[in-house]
Formats: sequence, structure tokens, C-alpha cells
Amino acid sequence: MIKAAALPRMCGAAVVVGIALAGCVQTTGGVPVKGTAGGTSARAAKPLAEPALDQILLSVNDVSAIIGGTGLQVSNSSEDLGDSTDIVDNPDCVGAMFAAERHAYDGTDWEALRDQVIREPGDQKSNWAEQSVVLFGSAAKAGKVFQRARERWKTCASTSLTTSDDSDGGYRWDFGKVGEPSDTVTTIDMVQQDSDGWTCQHAMGLVSNVVVEGIACGHGVTDQGQRIVTAIVQNAQAQ
Repeated sequence: MIKAAALPRMCGAAVVVGIALAGCVQTTGGVPVKGTAGGTSARAAKPLAEPALDQILLSVNDVSAIIGGTGLQVSNSSEDLGDSTDIVDNPDCVGAMFAAERHAYDGTDWEALRDQVIREPGDQKSNWAEQSVVLFGSAAKAGKVFQRARERWKTCASTSLTTSDDSDGGYRWDFGKVGEPSDTVTTIDMVQQDSDGWTCQHAMGLVSNVVVEGIACGHGVTDQGQRIVTAIVQNAQAQ
């Protein structure tokens, strides 16, 4: 099990660093939906098995095409949930801040997951992303998790959250409003205070028996988190 980097933080004027989390992170019948951001209903995808999780994740080149940057690489990967509740001042919003969090998935009977952090090497970070796919035994179970997360994110919208660890004094993040581009995609934006506009978008999607999460961070981030999720959903629908 590895310790994966948390959302990148600004250090000084321009250096972005990752805060190691205290745990390992990564990285259907029944639920009536309209359509995904890609234009295809979530129920159109057949139920997936664990081996498909590796196939539906985006390649580094795919992620780079969405978030920009050169020389991106997978810096962390995991097949277990993370636990960041000890580095935030509001654990109820940890699932809105981070992907594949234990607080968001505990008690949900999830069966398998894959999580990857993709970023530029070295200390200077201009583009950062995370992609996660979490498998459930049925679309109904996945749908319940998605709907629960959507409602939790709404309680975090337009609030602030502080993250910290032993190596720094903490970082303050402002949540924006929750976006609902479709019945099966939810988004929330996060801006780090005093960081010259360092922004992240966290998106969650639902496709068959899989919950998909994507986070994109950088200067000028708009819909890149949603685009990561949409691309993974399309991969799942093609299985």
C-alpha cells in the first residue's frame, strides 16, 4: 500500500507540492437516469467486472490532452481507499475534496477500485490530475453511492475547508457551487486561498455498476475534471 499525494498545494509564490495522506489512496438494474455528459444513458453500459477497471482508465496521453502539460506521468496508484479525515477541519466534506475516500465509500459494499495520480515530475507542478473507478456488485448499489455523494457535496458547496499536515501550517480551500451537467455527473470547484488562482475541479460520474471520479488542478481549470470523468464513462460504455 502506498501513500498517495493529496491535492497539490501552493507553496510560496509558485511551487506546488503534494501533501501525503495518512492512509492508502489510491486513486445494473434499477436506477432511472436520463443521460451522461457524453450523451449516452448510464444504463446503456453493461455491468463491468474488475479486470475492466484497468481498461477504462485513461492513458497518460489522454489525461495530458485534457489538462495540458508535458512529461506527465503516473506518480501514485492504488487499489484501496484513502483516509484524509485527519488532515481536514470538516470530515463531512472530505469526499468532496478528495477522490476514493474511505469516508465516502465505507459501508457501501464496494468490490474493487483503481486510482491514479498523474502529474508532472519534480517540484514544479502546473498540471495535476487524479482518476478513480470504483466497482460495485450492481448498478443499483453504485447509483445509491452516487446520489449520496451528490447530496453531501451540496452541503459543502459555498463553504471553506482547511487541509494540513505535519509539514505546513495548512491551506484554505473555498468550494464553489455543485454543478449537475446531467443526472449521472456531478461537479464541484475548489479554489485555494492566497495561491494566485490555483483551482481544482472534482467530478463524479455514474456508469452501470461503476462510480467514476476525476480531479483536475491547475491555473485556469474549468471543466477538465468533468472531461476526465466523461472520457472514462465513454470507455466503460465501449466495453
